[in-house]
Amino acid sequence: MEAKNAPNVPTGKGYTKVYSTGSAFAALKANGSIKAWGKPNSGGKKAPSGRGYTDIYSTTDAFAALKANGLIKAWGNPDSGGADAPTGKGYTKIYSNPYAFAALKADGSIKAWGDFDFGGGKAPAGKGFIRIYSNAYAFAALKADGSIKAWEIQSLEAKKHPLTKAISRFIQPIKLLPPLKTMVRLHRGVS
Repeated sequence: MEAKNAPNVPTGKGYTKVYSTGSAFAALKANGSIKAWGKPNSGGKKAPSGRGYTDIYSTTDAFAALKANGLIKAWGNPDSGGADAPTGKGYTKIYSNPYAFAALKADGSIKAWGDFDFGGGKAPAGKGFIRIYSNAYAFAALKADGSIKAWEIQSLEAKKHPLTKAISRFIQPIKLLPPLKTMVRLHRGVS
């Protein structure tokens, strides 16, 4: 006996990729159109209409789709980046952590949205960034000159952490650890 599709799964052919959040899916067709299904507040409804989308990115409960012209559309839970995506064209890549997105523009500028405590809305100013990295709590961006800017969550102190200097060697997800000296002191009972 053949298994039946779950409710609301798109029918037809021509889909090239399927993406997921914690409770929803989004499928991208060869023509750049998107179909979503699953829990509505996790991105299972209200996918953008139209064609020309090239990629979809996700957080725990939201999707963000990138068009060929660099336009971004987001949907799903607003607290996880499903609202307030940057306007305008020219974005080349989107990065995510569980609750926020960060988008890189062709000029090297960054816009972030989603949960403020996870880096949404707190991207560094300026241009010249070439890549963004993420972990479960924060983002770090690498500039063409080799410098790094990292932002949120406050408890990680990502901006001050010595590992941010070497972050370009890591791939997503990365985990920032406390300095080794502090760990050794705590292990020996020294405060």
